[in-house]
Formats: sequence, C-alpha cells, structure tokens
Amino acid sequence: MDIGTRASSEDHKSVVVGMGNKGFGEVKIIDVSVNNDETPSKAKVQVSNALQGFIITDDFDNPGSKPYGFQNLEDVAIKAGTSPFAYF
Repeated sequence: MDIGTRASSEDHKSVVVGMGNKGFGEVKIIDVSVNNDETPSKAKVQVSNALQGFIITDDFDNPGSKPYGFQNLEDVAIKAGTSPFAYF
C-alpha cells in the first residue's frame, strides 16, 4: 500500500486518506480504525475521479456528496498498480 493525500475537515471529524496499491493483486479494506484503535462512526470509500477531485464530508447521502461516488468498504477493491491518488 502507498499513502498519498491526507486531508481533514476544519473540525478534524472527517478525514480523507489517499491510498494506492503497489502490489500485484487487489486489496480489500476490511476495517478502519482511528485514534486509539477506535471504530469511526461512519466510514466509506470514495473512488476518485482525476477530473472531479474529492470531497471531505461526513454526510454521504447529501445531494452534493452523491456525485463523488462513496461506496461501502466491502464493495471496493483497490486494483494493483494504482497510485495513491486513484482512491480516496
């Protein structure tokens, strides 16, 4: 795994971490933890689009958030040979 972009909301309650996969096979994210191994209240994967960019939000169902393609963790595999800017 390769980590790239890191960004957060002003209140630090929403965080974006850009990840890529330098390996030879797909990688699935099975769990997310923050701080002292705590489970976040919400976690989604935002599959980035280089032309669109990304959004930092905690409201994945907001009409303004929907075009950014938030998906459930179990529904996304990070393809091999991707840069950290390919998935957020």
